[in-house]
Order: sequence, then C-alpha cells, then structure tokens
Amino acid sequence: MSESPSTNPYVIDEPDKIGFDDDAAHSARLVLAVYTSVIASSRSERRAFNAAVETYRSENADLREADARMAVARIICSKP
Repeated sequence: MSESPSTNPYVIDEPDKIGFDDDAAHSARLVLAVYTSVIASSRSERRAFNAAVETYRSENADLREADARMAVARIICSKP
C-alpha cells in the first residue's frame, strides 16, 4: 500500500510551505527520509546512519560532528 505525500510525514511535497520556525522539524524529516531510504536500499544501518548525519550537518553546518551524531541518534530513536 502506497501513502500519498500528504499522509506520509517523511515526504515533503510542498517545500515552499516550510517556515523558518519549523527548521528542527524539517531537519528531522530529512534525516528520517535519508535514513529510511538507505536502510531500504542497502540494509546497512551504519551506512544509513552516516548518510543521515551528513544530511543533518548539511542543514546545521555550525554543529560539531559528535553533536550531529547525537542529534541524529535522538531523531531516529524517537521516530514515530
């Protein structure tokens, strides 16, 4: 069964509607989208985690890698 973009929280179908107040939620959606995509295609948790960290750091360039890794772990562990 396929979900439409409006019902899937991991798909951003209208990026122009994302506000600056929603930066953390936007980053979390991107992290989860990358993580789940890599897991689905390669089944490598390490590769998926590293890709998610790279994505998170691209959105939060001023963050140290260790802090980004911790933030990504929190996002993945709190995934609904």
